[in-house]
Amino acid sequence: MRLLSSPLHPLCGLAVAATIGSSACTAAPEDVSITEARLRNLHEVVLPYYEQSGQAGSFIGVDGVKIAHHTFRHAGARSAIVFAPGRSEGSHSFMELFYDLRDQPYDIFVIDHRGQGASGRMLPDPLKGHVVKFQDYITDYDQFVRDVVHPERYDHVFGVAHSMGGAITLRYAAQHPETFDALVLSAPMLQIDMGPLTEETALSYASSVPADETVPLGGDGTTAPQFSGNYLTTNPAGFAVLNEVDNIYPTRRVGRATYNWLAESIRTNQDQRMHPELIKQPILLFQALNDNVVVPAAQTTFCAAATNCKLMPLANTRHELFYADDNVRANVLAEAFAFMGIVASNPAR
Repeated sequence: MRLLSSPLHPLCGLAVAATIGSSACTAAPEDVSITEARLRNLHEVVLPYYEQSGQAGSFIGVDGVKIAHHTFRHAGARSAIVFAPGRSEGSHSFMELFYDLRDQPYDIFVIDHRGQGASGRMLPDPLKGHVVKFQDYITDYDQFVRDVVHPERYDHVFGVAHSMGGAITLRYAAQHPETFDALVLSAPMLQIDMGPLTEETALSYASSVPADETVPLGGDGTTAPQFSGNYLTTNPAGFAVLNEVDNIYPTRRVGRATYNWLAESIRTNQDQRMHPELIKQPILLFQALNDNVVVPAAQTTFCAAATNCKLMPLANTRHELFYADDNVRANVLAEAFAFMGIVASNPAR
């Protein structure tokens, strides 16, 4: 369901941009038992693993903002995954994923981007999804890699990311080509779906209003929309979990994006699409063909122009591929680990 435009505001078509990564839950009656079982497993199995096996930490990033992170270590691991969540998400948003990867031979490092997750905010209202400069995300990420991950101690390091995290990871990889052996991207944010508006119209308006004003439509972080018609997944149980992780950690919620976040993201995406050749590493790009949050066509064009990019289009899928139907999610994980396994079979870097 696309949110209706309003004649009272020139950018009401940007509702989707405001909801990137936001979550909520109402399951259809026939899925209640499956959803209840998934939520019970979340609380009884997954959450204890996240809190007891994961190691939380933080450092001070750009402009004194606290940047939180979480690490999951595997005994004897010689390879590492550096995971970058999407907008409004943190390490807690993917605790199910990290639990499912617990037996894989990788140390996993997850960053909470500034303004979301357990990291510090830049505005008095903690629900506003804000950034001053998109480059601040990359500067934080670079510090995270250097001071927490220490890639030099691993034979292979992989950048794995979702949505906005994909834009951050690609930007970092272009600036630091020596770090990653390969990239695995889930629905990367290379162009935000603006509805009927062009990027230039959206950018012009977003650049002309107060930086901390929020895009007027979309989830505000305090109310839960219905599952029916959501932009994120066709899986009611996955949708329920995506909402519940924010209920478990209510102080980590993030609502609407600010216009400055939108303007900075558009500028970054436009620059990235102009320079796909800057990414030298192999890329595996998972594309949700029914994505209404980011534009699949931009991913297709980028991947075709990149040096070494394999596009994996997934039919009947929406934006949150790690919360997709079980068979889709299993396929994504299997393809990702096969891809990383091939790369890791090469001599240590």
